[in-house]
Amino acid sequence: MGMGTPWTPSSFADGLILALVSLACWGSWSNTAKDISKPFNDFYYDYTLGLLCLSLVAYATLGHAVFLAETGDGKGSATRVVAAWLAGALFNLANVLLIEGIRMAGLSVAFPVGIGLALVLGTLLTYFADGGAASTQSPAMLFAGVMFAFFAILAQVQANATKVTYEKLPDTAINANKAVASGGGNEGGGGKYRRGQFVCVLAGVTMSLWSPLSAFSMTGGGCLTPYSR
Repeated sequence: MGMGTPWTPSSFADGLILALVSLACWGSWSNTAKDISKPFNDFYYDYTLGLLCLSLVAYATLGHAVFLAETGDGKGSATRVVAAWLAGALFNLANVLLIEGIRMAGLSVAFPVGIGLALVLGTLLTYFADGGAASTQSPAMLFAGVMFAFFAILAQVQANATKVTYEKLPDTAINANKAVASGGGNEGGGGKYRRGQFVCVLAGVTMSLWSPLSAFSMTGGGCLTPYSR
């Protein structure tokens, strides 16, 4: 099925470093969508094409072109391929919603709410999909991290609500109008901004669903490798 064994982190330190690099990339790519001069359709086409090319390179090199993991008897592989396909479709749909949320509510709101909600819900769903306590050595640390992430989301939402209220005050009305006119504000808490918040929440919920589906596609007989999914 391939010329070698797909590379995976061999230690906790390797996995942690890879996770931090992943978070850095995940947390910064959307900045490119904030100041684009081309239409959104063209931007996302280029983004998807770049993602596909990088995935193929990783599959052919680090993954050694191995499609199915050599475990089990291969039964159920079709189900896991479908799960991986659904995971990718949901992830891309969530990205589209997130970018639209950035346009409507601003990057400072869309990313913490959308990605933060996806992180919290996705972690919980994946935890139970992987078998609960058997999937991690320290459930207490996992849930503590999820709790702090959730509190961070609440703090961000409250901070932004305070900012909206402040911009409505008479002595800041001019600055608020300037911010809205330049596209860098949150439209004074208007209808478009509230719709943007809803889109961000929808993006977070949608993005949280890809993780358990992706985890399922890599478990059991006939499962996929991290590179083929």
